[in-house]
Amino acid sequence: PGTVAYALLRITADKARKPTLRVGHDDAVRIWVNGADAAQWEAQSRFVLNTVDLTLREGENDVLIKAENAWNTNFAAWALALY
Repeated sequence: PGTVAYALLRITADKARKPTLRVGHDDAVRIWVNGADAAQWEAQSRFVLNTVDLTLREGENDVLIKAENAWNTNFAAWALALY
């Protein structure tokens, strides 16, 4: 049995924007923006870097990230950058 972790980012945008989120992972990851599916990646055999363009509206935005670790309870490094 593995583990699941969630991270909620609340981002306040001064105007509508389309930033890119970079995600480094080796296990499954799923991302929602304001409740809508934004990206999903399956577990990998090695650490990989993926990117997804987010759609942020003016004002507050919720970005929810779900990280699954299928094989154990240890999470490796997660690299997140919004630009």
